[in-house]
Amino acid sequence: MRIWKFILKIIFLPVLALLMLIGLFAEYVAGIARMLFRTLAYIIFMVAILSMGFGLEPINECIHIVSVGFVFYLLPCFIEGVVIVTIVIREWIHFPLIEK
Repeated sequence: MRIWKFILKIIFLPVLALLMLIGLFAEYVAGIARMLFRTLAYIIFMVAILSMGFGLEPINECIHIVSVGFVFYLLPCFIEGVVIVTIVIREWIHFPLIEK
């Protein structure tokens, strides 16, 4: 039985390495995307508020603009979800090396 578990660990080792690399790359992309998209969302939000305040746009249009900014604010959360899924799959595949 221990031999089969050892063989499975060796078979799944490249899969675990690949999942680790995908997770690290996704974390890197998530960090950059978080900075860029949230900055863009803040700019869109401020444009909407200021255009409503100066009377350039009606309130209905400002609500649409704010909702677009909110979507840009939430986009990095989906990338972070990919990171979480890769970690869960990696932990599900991982077998403990030392058994009690």
